[in-house]
Amino acid sequence: CTIFVACRQIRVHNSSDTSIYLFVLSKPVIEDCKNIRFGSLNDFEGREKFLISCGIEEKTEQNKEAQLEENSHCTLSLNKWDQVLDFNSPSGMSPNWHKLEAHTTYVDFSLSKQLA
Repeated sequence: CTIFVACRQIRVHNSSDTSIYLFVLSKPVIEDCKNIRFGSLNDFEGREKFLISCGIEEKTEQNKEAQLEENSHCTLSLNKWDQVLDFNSPSGMSPNWHKLEAHTTYVDFSLSKQLA
């Protein structure tokens, strides 16, 4: 299974063999999971509209100014997609999830038609 999601918080329970391309503002949580793969959902056409529609990013003049100054989206650094907490591995070294390879974290899809 492959999931594409942007959210403020995500908790995944009783899942296995799943790839999750994620933009999340808090640390993702897994519990009773096996072989969960996480990749970053950071850069795609229609991203700003998508995050606004999800209630994650507000469209303000301040955001626009910050984006121009930094030459990037101001919330990109807030994505905690790779800071996963596994409630079944409190030591921090979890065998139940891993990061997708860097070349597989780029997802090429467009939401512009759905959000127009």
